[in-house]
Amino acid sequence: FHPHGAAAVGVHFDRPGGVAVPDVGHDASGEGFVVLGIVDFQLEGARMPDGFVVPRHLAAVDLDRRTNIYIANIVKCRPPENRDPAPEEVAACLDYLREQTRILAPKIIVCLGRISATRIIDPGFKVTKQHGQWVEKGGIHMMGTFHPAALLRNPGNKPGALEDFLGLREKIRQLCPEVYEL
Repeated sequence: FHPHGAAAVGVHFDRPGGVAVPDVGHDASGEGFVVLGIVDFQLEGARMPDGFVVPRHLAAVDLDRRTNIYIANIVKCRPPENRDPAPEEVAACLDYLREQTRILAPKIIVCLGRISATRIIDPGFKVTKQHGQWVEKGGIHMMGTFHPAALLRNPGNKPGALEDFLGLREKIRQLCPEVYEL
């Protein structure tokens, strides 16, 4: 849990059902590691249902949030009833997210899902059509892929998501191979 994030979005904590979503991972800034997923829900501490794919996809490309990646959330408080965050909720967290990105200086960002991809990569981003495609913004290579919850709802997209992670491994080898040496 990052206390500065709580201060940045403190208005959210007094809502019924609002739950803090801490960022997790290896935070060795300057080592060229990957920020994996500016995600819009909590991965750490959640009870992961059978078939939850992100840990498997991470393992398939030799990534682990405890050693060589960092997971940041686009919102720092899960909205009530796990609904999509409202634009003003995302906006309230963006300065904090920008500061995290500045401090961590990632070479690669992977957005998990529509909410993060449309805010970080392109407002018109369509996950089903553009997943796995790389863009460069401000010297950072970015890719959007399926949100884990979407993969649970639509298991037919799991092979495409795995291909995206395999592409991520190649991009890491190209841009920051030291990630695999951490």
